[in-house]
Formats: sequence, C-alpha cells, structure tokens
Amino acid sequence: MQETKAGATQKPKSVNRRMLVGITAVLFALGAAIFLTRSPAEPSYGGKPLSVWLYDVQKLAYNEQGRTNNAPVRAVRTIGANAIPWLLNELRADGSKRNWRGNELLKKQSWLKFRFPDVNKRLSRATVGFRALGAPAIPELLKLLDAKVGYVPGALACIGVPAIPALQQCLTNAHQIQTTSGRTVIFCPGNTISAIHNESLNFGYLPVSALKDLIPTIEEIAVGTNQHARWYATNFLEVYGTQFRY
Repeated sequence: MQETKAGATQKPKSVNRRMLVGITAVLFALGAAIFLTRSPAEPSYGGKPLSVWLYDVQKLAYNEQGRTNNAPVRAVRTIGANAIPWLLNELRADGSKRNWRGNELLKKQSWLKFRFPDVNKRLSRATVGFRALGAPAIPELLKLLDAKVGYVPGALACIGVPAIPALQQCLTNAHQIQTTSGRTVIFCPGNTISAIHNESLNFGYLPVSALKDLIPTIEEIAVGTNQHARWYATNFLEVYGTQFRY
C-alpha cells in the first residue's frame, strides 16, 4: 500500500484499474444478456402494459379468466392481435443458464433493479394471455409444440372451437420430453387431453358438443401402448365418452 502525506494508505492505481475493468466486463455481459433476451414491443391499453393486465387476469378465479364481463379480460381483448407477438415470445421463454448467471450477478449489487424473469411465470402468463385473448394464433402456437409441449396444448384449448383441428394434430403427435430428473414421462397426447379437460370442458371455453371429431382419436389412445396418454384418455372417456355413444 502507498502512504499519503497525511499518513493514510491508499490502494495502488493498478488495483483500481482491475476493479474498473471487472465492473465494466460485468456490465457489458449483463447488457449483452439483456439485449439477447429482449422482447417485442409490449402493447398497452389505458396506460397499462399488457403484462400488468395479465397480472390482473391471473388474480381472477380460474373459470373467470376468459370471461369478457371482467375488466382485465376486456382490456386484453381490446389489445387484440397486437398482443400475439409478445405472448408468443413469452411462450418461447427458456430457463437458460445465461439468465440464471445474470441474476446471480445482479444479486451482488443494489443500484440496478433489473432481474431476468422466472421462466415458469412467463410461460404461465402467456397461457393466461391466450385464454383471455381468445385469438387464434394457431399456426404460430403449433410451431412451438415440440419445444413447449407442456404449455401449447393448454394455450390452444383456451382458444376454443377454432383450435379443434390443431388439438387433433396435438393428439396425434407422439412427442415426449425428459424431465429434469432424467425420466421421460410427458407425452403430447396426454397433455392435450388434460388441456381439453382442464382448460376447456371444466370452464366452458370449449363446449362438449365441439369434441365429436376428437373422440375416435382419444379412443385409439385409450387402447394404445402409451401408458401416460392412455391414462388420460381412459379417464376422459369415463367422464365424457357416454355423450358420444362410448
């Protein structure tokens, strides 16, 4: 350490330079990460961005999140097709290590409030957005099916009757994914049947009468070799099959 005239010590200039270089490198890395994960322009209505309206939708009861008698849902519907690019970007979110490392760095300081959002919250918010929007961004959603097999069928089911052909496509997609524990347990047909049941039939977003064309495929799944999907199909038909002469 170097002595000052008053007898105090100060750090060598080389140490200060290294600190400055380190801080600059961290800021550059964070800036690059933020740039790479940027979203399309977020639409707004009534002075509130779409994400805030979606937060208000999420606070509604589950069966009210697609009902236009609720102000937040009406706001999302008013934004309309302008919401689709932003919602699709949310649905593409992934839990990359880059974002996790970025948040770990950000925790070490207090002056920059930005944090990379939790991926599960983004995915859930996108699904809620499609439920509230009721707009058929069907081709774009189908392109994301294999990557987001746990969310796309639910988003499609929320759209309602116009999504029936897309749901049929999901039922015949035997794609499977691997969990973080290494087990391959989730199959697209099973997720689709669950989505039809939970997102639509239970809450009226999709009338039972609209499912007639899907029943033969679900019956095939119920006697197929895909154990995970077979369980969903069998339970579905036990509840609703009699309405279609099952």
